[in-house]
Amino acid sequence: MALTKIINLGVSGTSGQTADKIKITNAMTLITCGLAFVYTTYYYYVLNAPIVAVLNLFFISCYALTLLFTYKKHYRTAKLWLLSIFILHIFILTTQVFTANVGFHFYYLILPSGVFLLFNEKEHLEKASIILLGGVTFFICNDWVTENPYIILSAANTQTLFSYTIMAVLIENFLVMHIFNLSIKRQAKILEMLATQDVLTGISNRRTFMEVGEELIECAQRDNKPLSLLLIDIDNFKKVNDTYGHIIGDSAIKLVAHTLDSNLRSSDCLARYGGEEFVIVLPETTLHSAQVLAENLRHKVGKLEIEVGSNQKIHNTISIGIAQFSHGETLMQLLHQADLALYQAKDLGRNRVEMHQGQLVTV
Repeated sequence: MALTKIINLGVSGTSGQTADKIKITNAMTLITCGLAFVYTTYYYYVLNAPIVAVLNLFFISCYALTLLFTYKKHYRTAKLWLLSIFILHIFILTTQVFTANVGFHFYYLILPSGVFLLFNEKEHLEKASIILLGGVTFFICNDWVTENPYIILSAANTQTLFSYTIMAVLIENFLVMHIFNLSIKRQAKILEMLATQDVLTGISNRRTFMEVGEELIECAQRDNKPLSLLLIDIDNFKKVNDTYGHIIGDSAIKLVAHTLDSNLRSSDCLARYGGEEFVIVLPETTLHSAQVLAENLRHKVGKLEIEVGSNQKIHNTISIGIAQFSHGETLMQLLHQADLALYQAKDLGRNRVEMHQGQLVTV
């Protein structure tokens, strides 16, 4: 729970890619602090170098400042600070404390994936600056000859520290790529949701209805089972928008959608067909059963109240047209039958349910 709170620092008030970048920055800060702390214990207990351990603790505190920057919503500063301190930390360890033989400069190989993960598409200058700085310091560290490093390691300790470093680089690269993979999956899920769901109500959109509706009709025709369709319209909705504004209108649409959805089976397909219109496909449902359900939905919606002022509430009603699938009909033909029934319901005064009883209409 504590880690989740830290990772979510500075996220409030943001959304989408910005929120993802903030979480990733915080997560990478925690990973870097954790790894640096492991090295700190190694310096203190194995190498008996308390000064180097203190130096590492200083850099850990510098990394932790990244979390303060994100908390204060200085997002760009947080990312630049984290990577700049990382570059400086590795540079000092490689050129002053140890030598290039320990392989600390290989940590710079993490920078390209880190930069790609942290910065967004518009931050070209920041990305180029960090990559350039990292590349330059990598070659400096690789060619730097320190005659009197602070710690002179034995061959065995050098090999051990080098092995630990390479393993740590691989692990951190794995973690960075894992975070990147989670981010990609989340974005893909969002895109899928946007493609299939109505943004305002959260129910299926018209595109999803057309796909699922065709499949349900194919199943009904193949298995010779009944199927009914309800076309629903909120009565006098334009008057609601004109009188109380679109915010109240949107609230009405969402409330009606939630009421419809909560009174259906999991096998039923509810979608926002457009504007204030909804459509429901009811598999394995006869015309009579569809009528019973439609009347229930009409009564449920009629009881809804929407506050439009301190002491004022409005009520919405709906009109419903019902059509039952006949062998050989297409989804568009079935929709047309329901639309005719809906038109009749409105023509007869609204707030009622009508069923289409006519012959197959060619559309």
